[in-house]
Amino acid sequence: MKNRIVGLISAVVLVFCTVTPATIQSVTAQTIEPPPGRPIPDYCRPGEPCEDENGKRYIISDDASREALSNTPNGIGDSDDYGYTLTETTYSWIDASDGVNTYIDNTNDVTSAISLPFSFPFYENTYVQMYITGSGYITFENYGWVDSGVYEVPDQSLPNNIIAPYWKYHNYGNLSRVYYKSFSDKFVVEWFSLLNSEDQIHTFEIILYQNGNIQFQYQELPEEEPLYSFSSAGIEDSRGSDGLSYWSIDEPLATSLSSVIFTKPDPSGRLLLTPQFQGKFVYPNETSQFTFTIKNTGDLGVDTYNFDVLTTWVATLYDFSSGEPLTDTDGDTKIDSGPVDQGSQKEILVEINVPEGLSVGAHNEVVIDATSNRNPAKTKSLKLESTIPTSFAQSFRDGIDSNIRFNLNWPSRQLQ
Repeated sequence: MKNRIVGLISAVVLVFCTVTPATIQSVTAQTIEPPPGRPIPDYCRPGEPCEDENGKRYIISDDASREALSNTPNGIGDSDDYGYTLTETTYSWIDASDGVNTYIDNTNDVTSAISLPFSFPFYENTYVQMYITGSGYITFENYGWVDSGVYEVPDQSLPNNIIAPYWKYHNYGNLSRVYYKSFSDKFVVEWFSLLNSEDQIHTFEIILYQNGNIQFQYQELPEEEPLYSFSSAGIEDSRGSDGLSYWSIDEPLATSLSSVIFTKPDPSGRLLLTPQFQGKFVYPNETSQFTFTIKNTGDLGVDTYNFDVLTTWVATLYDFSSGEPLTDTDGDTKIDSGPVDQGSQKEILVEINVPEGLSVGAHNEVVIDATSNRNPAKTKSLKLESTIPTSFAQSFRDGIDSNIRFNLNWPSRQLQ
């Protein structure tokens, strides 16, 4: 389920070694936050050094600061990574009450699968059915349950793959209904006369268009919600990693007799790298291996992805399935993935040769940028970190109860 806002627990791990500082190849970073509004790469982890596009290093303190500093799209005029844009549009209510009554109420809060009148494109996937919930959102996944709390959009915890015009806990009175109605070129879901804790009326709807555009319409909303009656509205992909919010865990931005539209982007080359961050302990004079997956999430057919590799230690990329080193298959002087069909993915193996003679604390980062040949503006990055470890570590935890705890940890077998 989506994560509620909770108190944060900070932790500091201190690694001790018996060598002098001069023998440690360390990564230094200013323990400051980057300027607000600067995108934080997905591979940056709380408490770890990260670097911006200008080479300036910084440390983000926790996941909450990442979200705040990344300036998640929120409101009119924004767009997400995939390319959906959010704009205001003309309000023109479509009455779906003569369509199908879902009979959603306070005890029956989700429908079974409902067929769409056309194949609906949503992010890189296409759907022919969906599920309507009583909490003001639809989803293309059959979770079998409904989450009615207050949640971020987007967020990687479940549920994902959602379209939410007004996501919150809604009460259902005697007049409350949820309808849907199919047309040849659009599909409408209407939430009629839903109530909040003060019995104020909420009537709103989604319109799914055959071309992939999504419209939210608000017929009647309270002028002011009860105190702390937060909600969210927006769209989110199947992984919960990309999305576009109208508002997110906040007071609603919508008003009565208003409408907004999420416009699907034109066909383009796109890609997805997973995972975007990995790390492990290594030892001098060994070969360390990582794997990652590159997926063609574009909609222009076959694509090839060029790789730029930044590393101090030697790193070589291989096609995982064949074991062959990656080469320049398209003649542009850069190694690449080779052709990847639309919707398909390829697993890449990275071998890193760890040099001899390294001391405890020696550290290496491999940053790999992958760029679509179909659209060179679409680039994703991942980071692979390697470190020579000590034989033990001491950790101090400042718990939520303000007590300091100490742990001494060591492996059952040690390599001296």
